[in-house]
Amino acid sequence: MACESSCKCGSRTWPSMAGACAVFVVFTLVYMLFIVPVREEIFRDFGVALPALTVGLIRFSRDIRLSNPGQVFSLGWVAIGVASLLGAGLTILSAFVPRPVARALLAGVVLLLVVWMAICAWAMLAPTLAMQQSLQQEGL
Repeated sequence: MACESSCKCGSRTWPSMAGACAVFVVFTLVYMLFIVPVREEIFRDFGVALPALTVGLIRFSRDIRLSNPGQVFSLGWVAIGVASLLGAGLTILSAFVPRPVARALLAGVVLLLVVWMAICAWAMLAPTLAMQQSLQQEGL
């Protein structure tokens, strides 16, 4: 049943919720499949000691890429699937709850997306900055 324009449900919020959840999943896949492997190779070539956050992100990326010998099951893909299903559930929920609740849910998802992007960026940026400082100290 569609809402009228005067309805107080969150039916106009669900497209934004679907978009935010899709961006979350697509960002994660692109970052883990394309960005992290390149950075991992650079870090390996430089022999830089990596912080725990970076190591964890690299392991998550490897798990998604199924790059461990003999690996046939991936907790990374399970996590992506759960995130997708959770996003679909939140999208459906946001169409039927009151508008303020739907907006709060959307704000929460967007906040989680921004935090996740910041964590991913920092995990790859911190070792890069350490490499640059090391090269500057050596005069290269």
